[in-house]
Amino acid sequence: MAEAIPSLRAFALGLCLDLQEGDPLVEETLEVVLSGNESAPSGMGCKTWLLFLVRRTFYRRAKPGSTRSRTARSGSKVAGGTAGNGFSLASAQILAALGRLPLHHREVVVLAVMLGERYEDASMICACPMGTVKSRLNRARRRLGRELALFQQRP
Repeated sequence: MAEAIPSLRAFALGLCLDLQEGDPLVEETLEVVLSGNESAPSGMGCKTWLLFLVRRTFYRRAKPGSTRSRTARSGSKVAGGTAGNGFSLASAQILAALGRLPLHHREVVVLAVMLGERYEDASMICACPMGTVKSRLNRARRRLGRELALFQQRP
């Protein structure tokens, strides 16, 4: 489980777009796992299950009426990063473009592109058919490509 934590943190950051929200999301997920009240469904690997739980926890927190209903918006703390926190200007632009994607597109980009998850695993994590994952990823890639091309054209 420990070897999955960097992926869990990256996925949580991709969902929240906020360093201050991502780590508590992972911690809450790991608390659920360590409580022993849940176990991975058959056919779902440990890392896939953990990523599924991070996503489920994120959406549960974002529900109206939740005590922790902060959701990611463009203009997040990560997208406005400075050189002092390890983010270059290009990284900040990529994260800002990622933050402008609809959440359902952003989550498949993080899973399939940034974390290298298989489409089959991404479909289990996102609880949607594999064709939907591929379609969302294609749309997200096209939009990111357009936005980043505009960034490169600026003086």
